Amino acid sequence: MEEAAVAKDGEASVLANDILHNRENIARIEREIAQSDQSGKDMEEEIARKSAEIAEKTAFIEAKEAESAACMKRLEEIRKGMGETAAKNRRLFPTDSCIVRRIDTTKVGFHDSCVDHCGDSAADANRRPNACGKARTCRGVRAK
Repeated sequence: MEEAAVAKDGEASVLANDILHNRENIARIEREIAQSDQSGKDMEEEIARKSAEIAEKTAFIEAKEAESAACMKRLEEIRKGMGETAAKNRRLFPTDSCIVRRIDTTKVGFHDSCVDHCGDSAADANRRPNACGKARTCRGVRAK
């Protein structure tokens, strides 16, 4: 009987050890589940932050695209206006070469004060009629 009691004590000890082990496993698994739940919440929060960031950047891009479209429209309006102005200038001034020929064939004489202002002789001033800004506005400028 004593041997049977010792055997039963051994079995009881093994069973008690198994129970302790099982309780430790249960506690570990519960901690892992809690961590997993927290990780899931963290992941959901991260997804929400990233979604908000995407929405913000999308709105920024749409605003810049609208701004770009407005600028392109304005550029086209300016180009159209430039074309209209060029056409008007062609009607008003059919050939620039006519104007250039008239300027080339005109000799300009300078008033003495203009010659004094430039420091050139009258002959030099007549060779370079646009040498000084004053010569253009001087009352004494006369065509020869």
